[in-house]
Amino acid sequence: MGYIQPFDRNQLTLPESLDSYISCENPVRLIDVFVDQFIKLHPDFSSYKGNSPTGRSAYSFGTLLKLYVYGYLNSISSSRKLERETLRNMELIWLLGNLHPDHKTIADFRSKQTSGIHECCLDFRRFLVSSGYISGKLVAVDGSKIKANTNRDGLTLDGINRQLALLDTRLEKYLHQLNENDLVETAQEQLSELSDELGVESSLLEKIARLSQQVEELQAEKQRMLDEGSQRSFPSDREARLMKTRNGFLPAYNVQSVVDSQHHLIGAMQVTDHPNDFEDLQPSIHAMQEDLQVEVAQAVADTGYANEEQILALEEEGKVIAVPFNEGDHSPKEDREHGIFLPMMQTMTIIYAPKKKYYLLKTGKFVNMESFIENIREETARVVP
Repeated sequence: MGYIQPFDRNQLTLPESLDSYISCENPVRLIDVFVDQFIKLHPDFSSYKGNSPTGRSAYSFGTLLKLYVYGYLNSISSSRKLERETLRNMELIWLLGNLHPDHKTIADFRSKQTSGIHECCLDFRRFLVSSGYISGKLVAVDGSKIKANTNRDGLTLDGINRQLALLDTRLEKYLHQLNENDLVETAQEQLSELSDELGVESSLLEKIARLSQQVEELQAEKQRMLDEGSQRSFPSDREARLMKTRNGFLPAYNVQSVVDSQHHLIGAMQVTDHPNDFEDLQPSIHAMQEDLQVEVAQAVADTGYANEEQILALEEEGKVIAVPFNEGDHSPKEDREHGIFLPMMQTMTIIYAPKKKYYLLKTGKFVNMESFIENIREETARVVP
């Protein structure tokens, strides 16, 4: 039997509009409508004229924002890949109106227009709230370790001291060569006056200048680490911290996400340099409430968020917080073995979840005490699904 024949590439056709290549249900149309509406609501961004006052006209803020949003929705983060996609991706050709910004333009927009990108993401989440897709009735908080763009080793105080000692040794060697020629008493003072006429090799002077600069940079880095009380520094990404990940210890950031349970949509996101999640439960929930103007009623998180002080503070705000019992809690050892959290036991509400087979104290601690619940009056405990 015959096969379905392809279209003849040389056949002349009437030109079709770009719009006919994109179906009415294509999600790229939502990007187009939303960004256009965002520009109308924030006219300040429409005054964007690029990064240089000379040369050809700039691409509009809306055009580059559409490209940026499309790239991240489709896992295309490289500016060079985005540039290629504008030439061959029919959705992008339609979205940008057949415009093709180069990778440098895309990279500059991403690095210099972070406030506009952040405001656009915030507006979209607020749109989800107003449309009923995010309610805040029940949220889940969790952190993800994202590797920083830097060398995994970094600098340590011991490493800096070893490098300084090595550089001092090399400097003494080069300065000794100068002193043998009776040219200078202190290379640091008269280095700029030396020239080829004095019979000194320019390469030697360059080595001394380069080593002196390295010493100054290392000393400044050492002082900064001492002031901050940090044990390790990453010069190419100073805000990164060494964190434990599934791939071992790496320089990374801890990205906190608050996800609404209704449609599994992200309500808030924060980037921190905390190596663990212990201090991030309350700030993450408050960030969602402040950004989206919604009240979080219930929140769940894993054992990394078992910060009793923050849980109690959130409970006082009227929220129900569910956090598993932290094995590292400072309760007596015999009580931890039985899963009992004793402090303030008499004033806590006990919740029994039959399907999950655990008990939940008002502070969010999970406990395992089959006999304890029998001694609680029925009106003291309430059942949750």
